[in-house]
Amino acid sequence: MDIRPRPEDCRRWLIEAGFTVADPIVNLPPYHYGLVGRMTTKADSHRAAIRVAQVAR
Repeated sequence: MDIRPRPEDCRRWLIEAGFTVADPIVNLPPYHYGLVGRMTTKADSHRAAIRVAQVAR
């Protein structure tokens, strides 16, 4: 599917938004995967959520 982002894309978006990728990408076959991102403070989390929304557009 061309519109489905790859796990590497999601990982890059997390990093660009200021998150630390806490764990490796987890494959959940056949169509899903999971990532864990961590933010240090609530203020950072709010700013990061805004950045993720802007990056994903």
